[in-house]
Amino acid sequence: MLRISPQSRHTSMSELPHSCPLSGHPHDLPRCPRPARRCPDRGRSAAGATAMSTRGYVAIGIYGGKTASNVGTLWRSAHLYEAALIFTVGARYRHQSSDTPHTPLHTPLMHFRDVDDLIEHLPDSATLIGVELDPRGTPLGEYCHPQRAVYLLGAEDRGLPQSVLDRCHDLIQIESARPQSMNVAVAGSILLHHRHAKGARQLTSGRAPATTPLTGDMQ
Repeated sequence: MLRISPQSRHTSMSELPHSCPLSGHPHDLPRCPRPARRCPDRGRSAAGATAMSTRGYVAIGIYGGKTASNVGTLWRSAHLYEAALIFTVGARYRHQSSDTPHTPLHTPLMHFRDVDDLIEHLPDSATLIGVELDPRGTPLGEYCHPQRAVYLLGAEDRGLPQSVLDRCHDLIQIESARPQSMNVAVAGSILLHHRHAKGARQLTSGRAPATTPLTGDMQ
């Protein structure tokens, strides 16, 4: 179950004490979430959406996914929003006959044994972002997406375990009107759309305040 935050339950990471500073190298372990990455909401430019596709990259994946159909649906959304790749952690994917756009020809899929394997192979300066209901998570509507982002969603029934959340650089939660679970592929599609739409605004509104030197923000 991917647990989604109702709007009334928001608590930002900036409101909580921080006792676990990140180590010097972006992939050193253990790691803990950074302070909330928030962006001003300014006017958008139509040219920004085109420019965004030339800056940075995005990868998105599912930890311990249970159904191949969810991976297939997320894969198709990743292709539509020009993600560099998608991935699974701890579970493999079998091709679905419903994949009419032949997504594997355009958007690769990678498999990692566990979260350690994923972190070991993160690209330089990539930000690992956990998507889960967690008091440290920034609401998606207020989140400033980094240029080089790797989003990790939890399984449909269990979400992301605490041990995995503690390894992420950032945590975000998706607002909803009701505190009910959301299908993981739907959640991933919402996330990708938000990055695409908000990226257009960020590209024309200047740099948001940086929280660490790990990665740049969309600008």
